[in-house]
Amino acid sequence: MIKSLTSRSPKIRIDLSQEDKEYIKIAKTDFMKVMDNSTQAVAPEVKKVRSEMKGKRIPFYDYLNRSQGKWIKSLAEDLSQNNSAFKSCEKRGIMNLLDFRPIRLHIGYTLSYIYALQFEGVRPSQGDSRDAWHAVLASSSDAFVSHDQRFARLMDRIPGKGLEVFNHLSAFISRF
Repeated sequence: MIKSLTSRSPKIRIDLSQEDKEYIKIAKTDFMKVMDNSTQAVAPEVKKVRSEMKGKRIPFYDYLNRSQGKWIKSLAEDLSQNNSAFKSCEKRGIMNLLDFRPIRLHIGYTLSYIYALQFEGVRPSQGDSRDAWHAVLASSSDAFVSHDQRFARLMDRIPGKGLEVFNHLSAFISRF
């Protein structure tokens, strides 16, 4: 039984309405546009980092430490429906939002993903649009299992995530 569970990826059939299918298609298309815009937006910073590193690749943890302040502020602005909520976050200290594991994993995953795009030559794909959501959902557990090797690698390198990442169900089972 365990052998059959760990030897293949599960195939789940979900019947979606046409409206749901259209929503998913739009969400994936929007994600790709956001990634294209984000790539262009961070291009000057990436160019600066590459210049400072004189052709060497910046280690992920250095990139994370350098960039998370900008991203946490951007996230706080995006999540705030009004200016007073953002001002309240600023007053308490924007970086303190990283004390909340869902936010820490969201920012960590986003920066890990952008780092992979900018410094490791990874190309975005439409399936990536759900990975940031999965990162936030993973914050409610102590272990996270994904058959998506790239996603597992991007999650695993986030410091202070507070959970173990397994790249296959058999890796998780063998832990016990």
